[in-house]
Amino acid sequence: MLQPSPTNPIVTQATSHSQHSGMETASDLLARPLPILTQEIGTYDPSNSRSSISARLFHEWTSFEDDVRRIIQNADLSGLVQCTDVTADTYVVGSELGLTGRFDKHVCDAVSLACKSAGLNFLDDNQIGAGWSSISPLQCRLGQLVEQMRDNNTVYGVLSTYTHTVFLKRVEDCRFQMTKPIPQAATQPSVRQCFMAAAILASEDTKYHESPDFDPKMLQTHTGLQASTRDSPYRGHSTPNPSAADNQIPLQTFHVTTQTILFGGHESVAIDSVEVMKSVRVTKNKAIFEVLWHRQPAVAKCWTPSDFQRYWNERKTYELLLEKRPGGYSFIPSICAAGVIRCSSLFPYGFILVLAKVKGEPLYRRWADLYAHQKEFVYQQVLAAVNALRAVGIVWADPGPHNVLYHQDDADPSVSIIDFECIELCNGEAVVAKPEMTAIFGREAVLQRNDRRYPVR
Repeated sequence: MLQPSPTNPIVTQATSHSQHSGMETASDLLARPLPILTQEIGTYDPSNSRSSISARLFHEWTSFEDDVRRIIQNADLSGLVQCTDVTADTYVVGSELGLTGRFDKHVCDAVSLACKSAGLNFLDDNQIGAGWSSISPLQCRLGQLVEQMRDNNTVYGVLSTYTHTVFLKRVEDCRFQMTKPIPQAATQPSVRQCFMAAAILASEDTKYHESPDFDPKMLQTHTGLQASTRDSPYRGHSTPNPSAADNQIPLQTFHVTTQTILFGGHESVAIDSVEVMKSVRVTKNKAIFEVLWHRQPAVAKCWTPSDFQRYWNERKTYELLLEKRPGGYSFIPSICAAGVIRCSSLFPYGFILVLAKVKGEPLYRRWADLYAHQKEFVYQQVLAAVNALRAVGIVWADPGPHNVLYHQDDADPSVSIIDFECIELCNGEAVVAKPEMTAIFGREAVLQRNDRRYPVR
């Protein structure tokens, strides 16, 4: 599922004109699918969330659709409301803020009108707004939604990408029920009907009170990976890819500039370095640089100490894959080196992971222009990558088209999956379903046979 980027502004903004005039019943308003949105490319890049939650806490809310039908049937929706709906929205959405605004208009506002028409005045705009809903992709963003639910002591939550929406119910401290994704075009029930039913349920079950001995850490992903920042003989050193060990340059030969990051070693004595060529993304807690590592193009990811677990998850994922297959994989970048940052004016302290630079651009930018055989190639490469992760006992918890790179070359096309900050261990469990594939390609593609997955253009 896709999520807008907060870095891209709304491209254009125009007044929406109704295709209807006059009045209609609240029942008709709720029953229609959501209007189609026009999105710029930037809206497919997910916003960053620092919250995470274990997927093991979520179970299917099997009775949800029956609950919705029962609630909608029992509500008096015969009252008239103003026709304000459109089939296709004339706004071009290019930011997370813009998408949230359209969700508020086409879902929250419509449900508010229906509630008032039905005499449900206890549902005001504040109660069915962003306080208990979230626009975001799955598993890492589920942590953000649960965090909001905990802050507001609510039982119910809504998570949506506009194209798909899921509803959440907290039944125990460490147990949540979640619906299957409901498509924007759904009508039986529609997203609006589901939203109204969830709002009515929330009005009847307004507060969740956690047990006195509840520890929020119980909600977090448990990777089983070492998460101590204390020095150890293994962690302190730069840990290069064994195949690159012969390329190590002695410390005395370092040529240090303002663009150098020194790392690895012990007691502030570095044993490795990179030279930053370009800043890709820099935030308060993380940075991504294009670098030269021993004269070879590479990518360096840096984290502050507060994000050690994210660094460690990603580092250990690459190391486990390397241990499984020392020769590496064509669809996963190779790890070059990693360690503690010892000296840098660009990222003064924290941890660094250096990866081989791979070709390609995010899949969401290219997908619409690919031919059927190219899409199938991408699908099979990502599937092979997911199988490789599963072979080392890892479930990729933050998959999406933004974390898949595609390089189009008639002679040698390539696909790479990146970003393993959010993972979960299988712990020897057989994970037959591949949620990563559904998150990237959609449920319909996963269910189809290979020769029927993508029709020929």
